[in-house]
Amino acid sequence: MLRQFLPEPYLPALTTAWGVGLFTASTAPLQDLWRPLLIGVGIAVVLGVIVRVVAQRHRWVAVAIGAAWMLAIGAWPFALLVLLVALWRAAVDGIRARQARSPVREAAGDQVTRILRAIAAAALAVVVFSLATSGAIRIDGPIVSPAALDVEAPSAPSIYLVLLDGYPATDTLEADFGFDNSAFLDRLDERGFDVASSSHSNYNRTLLTLASMLHMEYLEEIEELGTPSDGFSAQTRQLSAAINQSPVPGMLADAGYRTVAIGSSYGEATLVSADEIVDSPTMTMFEEQLLRYTTLGAWIIGTWPELVAEQHRRGVLDTTAAFGALAREAGAPTFALAHVFSPHTPFVFNADGSPRPPLGCYPRSCGLTTPELARLGISADEYADGLTAQVTYLNDVLVEEIDRLLEADPDAVVILFSDHGARYEDGPADEHFRTFFAARTPAQDGLFGDHVSPIDVFPRLFQAYFGATLPEHEYRAAWAPDDAPLETTPVELTPDR
Repeated sequence: MLRQFLPEPYLPALTTAWGVGLFTASTAPLQDLWRPLLIGVGIAVVLGVIVRVVAQRHRWVAVAIGAAWMLAIGAWPFALLVLLVALWRAAVDGIRARQARSPVREAAGDQVTRILRAIAAAALAVVVFSLATSGAIRIDGPIVSPAALDVEAPSAPSIYLVLLDGYPATDTLEADFGFDNSAFLDRLDERGFDVASSSHSNYNRTLLTLASMLHMEYLEEIEELGTPSDGFSAQTRQLSAAINQSPVPGMLADAGYRTVAIGSSYGEATLVSADEIVDSPTMTMFEEQLLRYTTLGAWIIGTWPELVAEQHRRGVLDTTAAFGALAREAGAPTFALAHVFSPHTPFVFNADGSPRPPLGCYPRSCGLTTPELARLGISADEYADGLTAQVTYLNDVLVEEIDRLLEADPDAVVILFSDHGARYEDGPADEHFRTFFAARTPAQDGLFGDHVSPIDVFPRLFQAYFGATLPEHEYRAAWAPDDAPLETTPVELTPDR
């Protein structure tokens, strides 16, 4: 009696195979897989119970339910297989009946489900092998540190590194968007920050900037990146692995620092090797992509795009609140890396913090985080209005959270920096490399000067506070295309404005 209410296993198995397959083809880290997979499999289990019960009397209704669910999650090959297997058995039964032959001994429903279970098992085997070879699952080896830090842990300053994704340079905001950011710079100055007037990133993409910064080397000099993998997904995961094998967090951990990662919806940039990971419960970029590229999900966000915008909005505020709430533990300085996914597109805040609706191109003709003006279908003035409104509100939030942080840890080193420019033009372009950089370095005023790039942040910081001698670098810049982040091309930037 109870058996008839057990779920038909091929539905959750095919759902798992499809979800893991999509994950393997993506760039998402492993921690982003579990929530959407559990939700999808949970729904499939419920439907599996319904299919098991309905199939006892209405075989074709059960088949239709299974095929409809596969279509809903975008798994049209599996939906086609479900229908073909059912149609094949129906055809066999029809032919045998016309020929007055005895019917097939195995009941139609039993045979169809048996074949579908075998297909599901084969699909699971294929995706498990694909997952194991994708680079999404990795076993990190020991981190080799270029030098040991001479640290007296109780008195060493905590270091808070806040990545402001796509925050444009001050001169870019003024010259390209007509926005005067001096009020924000003045507020930072009042809190002990030095703002670099001419900071530049070494690369035009988040993961490249972080990998180079945390290795204190150019990408071609990082062993893990010496031989680029084939394809966008594999190269992105190679970069994520390099970030998590980087020496900077390891050197600080060896010196007694507690390491904390405050992630964003872009989990590829999260330092998952940290002692403590603080993540927002909001939608990840992988989950947004699953919605956009599945039949049911595309209908949901096409009908209610504000649903995704609100998730992104809350994620940004969760990240800023998390770094503002960090408090130094007694006897243990903190190294924290927070990734604030703003003011990068999408523009979801007005200047007063009220919700800004997503652009009309989303989700049909542009992605949630598409930065290039030409792909967004809006005018330059509309782009400037969206960007500067978001910068205005973000500035207010940052000052509020910095005040909270400094109240708890007044001797903290705090570095605000952007990984690249707004990238509103097609690249390569100078603007991609013009960035924002502000540092609060107690007892080390003017440590970075006006000309600073991410690759030399930690060599200077470690020299100033711990006496470590690490090489600095002659400035170079390289541009990476969207589809091959490790296949960079050197670029020459024009002189500063």
